[in-house]
Amino acid sequence: MNRNHFRRGGFTLIELLVVIAIIAVLIALLLPAVQAAREAARRIQCANNVKQLGLALHNFHTVNDALPTSETKPTRYWGAQILPYIEQANLFQSYNMQVAHTSRDNSTAAQTHMNAMLCPSTPDGPRLNPRFVTSPAPGWGASVADYAASTGIFSSMWTAGFMQSSQPVSADGVFQGSVLDGLRNLREVTDGTSNTIMLVECAGRPQIWRSGRTMVPGSGVAAASSVLVSAWAEGNVFSVRGFDPGTNWISSTKNMGRCPINCGNMYGVYGFHPGGATVGMADGSVKFLKETIAMEVLASLLTRQGGEIISADSY
Repeated sequence: MNRNHFRRGGFTLIELLVVIAIIAVLIALLLPAVQAAREAARRIQCANNVKQLGLALHNFHTVNDALPTSETKPTRYWGAQILPYIEQANLFQSYNMQVAHTSRDNSTAAQTHMNAMLCPSTPDGPRLNPRFVTSPAPGWGASVADYAASTGIFSSMWTAGFMQSSQPVSADGVFQGSVLDGLRNLREVTDGTSNTIMLVECAGRPQIWRSGRTMVPGSGVAAASSVLVSAWAEGNVFSVRGFDPGTNWISSTKNMGRCPINCGNMYGVYGFHPGGATVGMADGSVKFLKETIAMEVLASLLTRQGGEIISADSY
């Protein structure tokens, strides 16, 4: 019999290259869809984190008839006070509420990373604020949070001429004045709890971020307190401002502007989600604010007694 009759055919080099090219094209087409699906899942988890924190604040309010206050003798803040309400009873037991938040007794607790405080879309994973305690040397860091409590809108946004609306009588937010005996009760939110932001996403701290790029501390970049005060065991509250997306650097007091979302994480609403960031309302609901929201609308949502009328289709 002829041996050639039993010879098996094979792929030519050209055929293999064509198959590889087809597979590469399919992967290129599928990769954006896979990445979008992953980001959608991360965004849902981020919203769930804000929801959990909002419910914890409401449960604290139910028990104490007030939101957590920033206490100074000893110093302790809302992040530590709500630990029992976010299923962190063991961590709460290890946190010594009788000493300051910077006490060495609380170093282990304060360095503990909590998923509820971290947005999964934020780069670099769990982070420490290295300047939480600097003295005495060598000091120690504390786990940061990607969410902060709102004290309202920065009043200089009006005096600096960045707002097209008139300044309200009060630019105070939900947590403004919540120090010592100034316990903040939700009944004081006269704008309505469904119209008032209580928590904002401010991700990436203690790194300085601007429009998706991380800024290297140095020339023109100040060490803003909103970035340095970023651990969940710290105060972690600020009055929100907008930024100018066209500037090269962002400092604590400069480069303000009309960009309300994802332009800077120094006192800003900042997330790593395409098109917007997550906020928690005073009624416990969660909203995703688009980057295109007007600065005036964001300001109205941040004030608790501004008396503004906010259209649901404006954000």
